[in-house]
Amino acid sequence: MQKFLKATFLTCAATAAMIAGCASQQTTADSTSQPAPEPREPQAQVTRTSYSGYSYQPQITAEQNTVGLAFPTGDEASSALLLHTVMPRQINRGSRFETEYHVTNITSGTLQNVVLHLDNIENSAEFQSSPAAAEGPNGLFWPIGNLPAGETRIVRASAIASDLREVTQCASVSYNNILCLVAQVVEPDLILAKRATNRALLCDPVELVYTVRNPGTGTATNVRLSDQLPAGLRLTSGGSTVNQVIGNLGPGEERVVTLYANATRVGEYSSMASANGDGVEAESSAPNTVIVAPELSIESQCQERQFLQRPATFTFTATNSGEGEARNAVVTLRFPQAAQLESASQGGVQQEPGVVRFALGNLQGGESRNVSIRLRSSEARTVNVSAQFESECAEPARTACSTVFEGIPAILLEVVDEVDPVEVGTTTTYLIRVTNQGTAPDRNVRVTATLPDEQRYVSATGATNVTADGQNLTFAPIGVLRPGQVVEWRATVRAVDEGRTLFAVSLVSEEFTRQIQETESTNLYR
Repeated sequence: MQKFLKATFLTCAATAAMIAGCASQQTTADSTSQPAPEPREPQAQVTRTSYSGYSYQPQITAEQNTVGLAFPTGDEASSALLLHTVMPRQINRGSRFETEYHVTNITSGTLQNVVLHLDNIENSAEFQSSPAAAEGPNGLFWPIGNLPAGETRIVRASAIASDLREVTQCASVSYNNILCLVAQVVEPDLILAKRATNRALLCDPVELVYTVRNPGTGTATNVRLSDQLPAGLRLTSGGSTVNQVIGNLGPGEERVVTLYANATRVGEYSSMASANGDGVEAESSAPNTVIVAPELSIESQCQERQFLQRPATFTFTATNSGEGEARNAVVTLRFPQAAQLESASQGGVQQEPGVVRFALGNLQGGESRNVSIRLRSSEARTVNVSAQFESECAEPARTACSTVFEGIPAILLEVVDEVDPVEVGTTTTYLIRVTNQGTAPDRNVRVTATLPDEQRYVSATGATNVTADGQNLTFAPIGVLRPGQVVEWRATVRAVDEGRTLFAVSLVSEEFTRQIQETESTNLYR
């Protein structure tokens, strides 16, 4: 019976590869349980190494892990073969991974009938190798054949980890030393949440908060955040495209990215963000942002005319008809400095001549406020009051209102007799005085007088000529009677009979078309 030595090893994929405490070195003599295959020409790749000190170590990358064991004793000095396996440190579920088996002759002579066996394989779908493996009653094997001294043969295989169980691949050579390599199968994942300011004024920034998290069991590599903002919304840093490098995210790790944007118009804005890494991706919801703005308007109300030295009221109604709050609203009224400010409604402050400012605070959408001032004018003129309504984040609104200040004539007619009582046969004089007590001139002032039957006209002097027609006296008209102007006449009459008499005077003018009448009683005696 052919005598041979047999050794096995086990490898598993994990986050950090571990060497399992594998089976003890076992040597079996006179065993016939598995006949060795017939020798044949080696099919595996041959890598020649410098033979010195009976040692060999595979060259691996940072993403790989390796484990090796000398057979059959576990000590290179007293063993014949070195068996190394090379696998990734981590294996993504559903991804193809590669395994290398390095078989090295560490003796000074050629080893014959070297065979590499794959005794057990788990969670390794679609297994392939180069060279191709043969299939025996106990599993796959590779007949390496004769292996010269110091020479290494490499068998390369690949498979797919179909689920999250450990990958198990147990291999053996002609020796019974068992070596185990354990690695976990991991699966990174991504979750992306986006939060945006729910409601903002047009002039306020919109806050965009992105939270990227890896809830998986492996590292998500080369993660990048992307978001295409809708038209009308631009980042404060410029542009409307978010393209942020996140980098690598370990299991359970998250990154928060906060950005700010400004809207160019009112309306509703929303967009969906995405995060992508190597083999993983996620999308966020599309939170809605409503952009509003105040809309200002102002209306005026004032009287069309007012007399001089009497106050005129100017009232203005400021309204925010928009949906956004009008913050720090102010109404400013301007009027001619020649007009005198009598009073202002609550909150009005005269900052300088001809300027009154009203601080209204904040006006909500649909809210209105009234402000007013009272002005006088000592001169006839048109007084125009302009108003400007302004607030933050809004176009100002303007209006104006005018009042014509004008004078009014006020005529005082007086008649006084200078002698009373009057003896029949003697004379008395009546003083006739007309005064414009108003603030505007009166024109075409005409005065007439009527003597009682007991009197006769003698003569008259004064502002204009006087003519007599029987008992009626007519005074030539006064063309213009200015404010404050006084005109007088003196009419002398003779008493011709006794009695209690009335001297009657009447006045009409351009402004007073209805007669103004005044009488003076005089007692005539014998």
